[in-house]
Parts: sequence; C-alpha cells; structure tokens
Amino acid sequence: MSFVLINLIPPRAGGGLQNALSFLTQLAEKTDLRKVCIIACVSNSPIHTMCMELNFPHETFSTGILGRLYFELFGGINMAWRNRARVVFSIFGNAPLVSPGLYKISGFALSNILHPEEKFWSFLPYNKRKFKEFKDVLRLWAARQSHEIIVETEYLANRARKDMFSDKIVHVVKMEPSKLVLKSLQENDLIKNDDNIVDLLYLSGPHPNKRIHLLAEILFELNKLATHNKTCSFRLVVTLPKQHLYTRQIIAAFEKSNASDFLINLGSVQQEDVGKILRRVDGVINISKLESFSNNWVEAWAAELPLISVDADWARASCNDAAIYVDPLRVKETASRMYDLYCDRKTYNKVIQAGADQLLSLKEKGMKINQYEFIIKAAIDNISTNKLYN
Repeated sequence: MSFVLINLIPPRAGGGLQNALSFLTQLAEKTDLRKVCIIACVSNSPIHTMCMELNFPHETFSTGILGRLYFELFGGINMAWRNRARVVFSIFGNAPLVSPGLYKISGFALSNILHPEEKFWSFLPYNKRKFKEFKDVLRLWAARQSHEIIVETEYLANRARKDMFSDKIVHVVKMEPSKLVLKSLQENDLIKNDDNIVDLLYLSGPHPNKRIHLLAEILFELNKLATHNKTCSFRLVVTLPKQHLYTRQIIAAFEKSNASDFLINLGSVQQEDVGKILRRVDGVINISKLESFSNNWVEAWAAELPLISVDADWARASCNDAAIYVDPLRVKETASRMYDLYCDRKTYNKVIQAGADQLLSLKEKGMKINQYEFIIKAAIDNISTNKLYN
C-alpha cells in the first residue's frame, strides 16, 4: 500500500491556515483516505492541536527558520521514507525541497508569480524588492518540481497551462466556505449595534497587497455623501495586529484624510470567531492588487452580505455578478458606487442573490475534500499500477 504525506508545514496564518484546518476536519470523515495519510505540521500550531484532537497520525517540526530548513532538507524526506509514503500532497506550498522518489501534488496560490506584469513587490525599497523577487524565483522552481498543480480558479489554471506549468497536470479545486466559518455563522444570530451605521468588513492580515490604506480617502468621501444626504454613516472594520508596521501606516492614512472616526480595528481574530464578526457587519470589501482566490468572497456570500471587490479581470472571472466592482484609485467614483449600493435596495438584493448563486456554482464539482480525495487516490492507484512516475 502507498501512503501519503500531507504537508501542512507551509500554512501558518490567514486564509491558508483556515483552509488547512477545514481540510483536516473534512479529511477526518474520509475513513479510507485518512488510513493512508500522515500529517507533517509545525509543533504547537493550530494544525498540530487539531491533529491531536482528531487523532491523526502526525509528526511535528520546530517553528522558525531552522525548523523549516530541517524539514525541507532532511526531516520531510526522512518522514516519508519511514512511513512508506510515495505521494506528498500540499494544500498550499510545495513538497520538501529534498524529496527524491516522491510523487508531488502541490497547491499553488502565489498569483503574483502567474501575473509577472503586475510588479507585485513594487511598493518595497530596492533591496527588499529584489529579495522578494528572488524568493519568488525559488518558489516557482520548487513548484515546478511538482508533478501536479492545484489552483483555485479557471482563470489561474488557464494562465498556468499556457506558461509556467504548461508541462504539468493542472487541476482546479474551487474555494468553499470553511466548516469553521459555517459553524460560526450558524451559532451566531444577526446583531446590529447601530442601524444608522454601515460597517464594511475587510477581513485580512497586514499585507500592503490588500491596499487598505487606499480606503481612507474613500471612507472620507463616502461619509461626505452620507452627511450631505442625511443618511447613515459608514465605517471600515479591519482585523489587523495592532503593532504591525502596515497597521500603523493605515491608521496614519486615515488620520491624514480626516477619517479616523471611520476606522475600527478589532485586532487579529481566531478562525472560529469569523462568523460572529460577519453577523455584525453590513458588507465585505476586498480591493487587493492580486488574489488567487479570496476567502472574503465565499464568506460574504455564505453570510448573505454584499461583496465590494476591486475591478480586475481575475476578480470578475471568479465573482461574476456576485459583487460590485470598484477602482480604489478613483476615489469619488468608488465612494459613489459604494453609497449607491446601500441606497438602492434593488441593486443590493440583486448582489445578494448573485452571491447565493455563485456559492452554488462552486459546488458543481462536489465538495473540495471529494475533489482532493479523487486527485490523491488517482495518484496512488496509478503509482500502484506503474502508470505514473515510479
């Protein structure tokens, strides 16, 4: 029997961690598949905790650079050999750098690498920018050692197949709301603290790619419209670590735009609390420069909230009519579109219904775990019959 090393070392926070935890909860219900899986994870991490709670066979590796290097160069392949694993599967990230003899299936969520024209790291000083670009070269090299690649949208799959992964098997496994978020939504009722305030949630970590600082001027203009028309005011709700450099830059941008009163930072939130927050806001916004696929989208649709998205080809390809699209560099136009969404009940309801339809369309191929199971079992079967790399 061929065993599978499930590499959950890379996901540490944010959407990657959320998806990894959701994957484990669903894998626990797949009796046949879990029998042949062993998990690699970081010690004392949420993934480690869940492995113990669900009684998964697992091995842990130390956090930090030295622990990661050990896993990549020695620990990962040693773990695979000791457990007779012939397949290594990573939801996000790649197989260990040293992994001879393993069939590699890797989730690829680095959309900036598939969009080289976007100059993703342009906001950084020269030395830091070059370092990030060098890391991306290494990440692409590592991903290209994989035999199969998994992306989250047809849009990214088309880019991957045409260029950087033209010689690989490329799968599309579309996003779905995590079980943790759905459970949290079910456990929390809709609560509005103030009907005269529209709270817009930007659920993310502190990465400049999210471009949250651009919303300072937009919130100022949005509230000018609200004051002029004597309607409800608008606030931006963020979930950022309070001492992070980018958090401080966002606060400074809001202060400069005289919009400090329109910013609320809840601080970092636990995955199980996401549903509670969604039940207390009036919309979800994401104006990232690039995303592979945003958890924000499916969370907004699952919570029956309107989604405000950046106007970009990759976003439209995934959201279709289930969002209103804005250009954050066109401040007054964006403020007007956001204001109109909450003043026009017909448009509001149309976006909500489109979100429900989009959520259903993501399930056309079945649950994510079923698609992962099919991919993994096909690799195991083909290895066993010598149809694949041996």
